[in-house]
Amino acid sequence: MISPKSMQFGYFEDMEEGRCGPCHPTCSSCSGPLGDDCDTCSSVSPMLYKGTCFRECPAGTFYQTTAKECQGATTSKLGCRGPEPHHCTECERGLVLDPSSLLCGVTGDAQCPAGTYLHHNQFTCTSCHRGCLSCEGPQLCSTCAVNVVLSDGTCVPECPLGTYSSTQDVAGQQLGFCLLCDPVCSSCTQASAKDCQTCAPGYLRLLHLCVSHCPTG
Repeated sequence: MISPKSMQFGYFEDMEEGRCGPCHPTCSSCSGPLGDDCDTCSSVSPMLYKGTCFRECPAGTFYQTTAKECQGATTSKLGCRGPEPHHCTECERGLVLDPSSLLCGVTGDAQCPAGTYLHHNQFTCTSCHRGCLSCEGPQLCSTCAVNVVLSDGTCVPECPLGTYSSTQDVAGQQLGFCLLCDPVCSSCTQASAKDCQTCAPGYLRLLHLCVSHCPTG
């Protein structure tokens, strides 16, 4: 087991490999190897925004000195003068700026940008959870970003027990989903009862099957 005290700056705990893995070059500290796994940034790209380090804060965000990261209330703003939704000065393409409230939102048949969902006020677009590619609410993912799979509305690095990983091509992009195993399986590779890797409680392994009773005679 990796001891946290043994970890060095610029590395993360790779529990699968049982070693300290290097962070992405833009990260000073991180939770994984990718460019969007940063917790803090290197001096080369010092501006942190949603786990990624930039040379300057992205459009629609501003640097919050207390939090030491770039912040923006939603992904619907191209320009802003502060962190609140009503601090908009310019909106993303397809969204309109309400001159009274200074909120960016949708009207008519327009849709919220990718990675956001329509707020219950039916006007403003709010950011999905970081792991979601698309969502129906703050903690309810519809599809997941690369290298994670969808399980019961949550994006996870691997499918939980009782499910198996499946992929589907959507608009030219491979998306991952967790689907249920057959009830006789505790773990499986596909949906059939013949695809069990281990058997559910109360079932016994017989060749490639899981059975409730061993055959007699």
